[in-house]
Amino acid sequence: MVPQFKDDMEALMHLMRHKEPPKIPVRPTKSLTTYLVSDASGSGYGATLWTQGDKSFVATHGGWTEELSKASSNEREAYNLILNVEAAITNVYMERGAKLFVFTDNMVSERCFDSERSKSKGLHTLVMKMHDLLMQGQIFAHFGWILGEPMKRQGGDGLSRGDLNSGVLQGDHYLSHIPLAENAFSRHPPLKSWLKDVLPGDDWIFLEEKDWYRQAYRDPRGKYVWLPAPCVADACLEQVCEVKHIHPDSIHIFICPSIMTYNWRKQLQKLSNIQTKVKQGSPIWPIDMLEPVTISLISPLLSDRPWTMSRTGFVAEWKGDLQRVYGSCAETAGNYLRQFWIKALKG
Repeated sequence: MVPQFKDDMEALMHLMRHKEPPKIPVRPTKSLTTYLVSDASGSGYGATLWTQGDKSFVATHGGWTEELSKASSNEREAYNLILNVEAAITNVYMERGAKLFVFTDNMVSERCFDSERSKSKGLHTLVMKMHDLLMQGQIFAHFGWILGEPMKRQGGDGLSRGDLNSGVLQGDHYLSHIPLAENAFSRHPPLKSWLKDVLPGDDWIFLEEKDWYRQAYRDPRGKYVWLPAPCVADACLEQVCEVKHIHPDSIHIFICPSIMTYNWRKQLQKLSNIQTKVKQGSPIWPIDMLEPVTISLISPLLSDRPWTMSRTGFVAEWKGDLQRVYGSCAETAGNYLRQFWIKALKG
């Protein structure tokens, strides 16, 4: 028997405990979105909650009990999220049917709550607790991981340590350090110039949001660069998949800052020939960007075996050097990228 089978069955029975199936809306019923940024340290916790249009936000901080201070950091982070979601629902800081974006610098918490499961018994219990809260409050939650530096600048890290004078607590706009609506080129314009210089040919089309649903479908052999903001990356990727399915000879580059990747990372990995994260501080993505940028290359299908560039010896060898090259020299990285596309276009 699978070790987790008993826990899964108990969770299933818990979810089916209602005499009649609870009615849950299929989409948010409120137009304004709520944001929660939460962080936990060894001795305490802190979180801020803000709803679009509000002139103020809710800040919470405190210390752990002796029992919780001995728990794992993953469990403390997850428990902190539950405390704040529960308080927001109980105190009506957000209304029923609202959409909630939750940000944490703990990747385990993001993945557990996103997938709604965990191999850890403690985390599994917390995941079920969160599911109950969201169902009762009819909250549509999205969980996102951010790096420690944006968390510090936003003020969540300091709040968990009792610092009440950083980030949003000293007057910064709530989302100024979590740029959900900015694509890679708007955040760092030199990236566009670099890409134009290294791509072979002058027939590449840099798509804007208005082009995703028409322009991208017109040319069966089109060469497209997709540049979604993190908040709409999943919708953008859905169109990339559609275009690639209809026009298998089309060529695509997908570039997006690595925020809210839970929405699209798995699908992009399946579609891409090569996918890499360029870390902040590299020649093409400076240190003040705070989080990496994801760059994925999607080439045409080959006319014979192995049918896709991903399975060729060329890509296997080239892929091993890619991360090192991106971090060393913009010119060398450009040469590698140009080499890949020249090879891909030859078929």
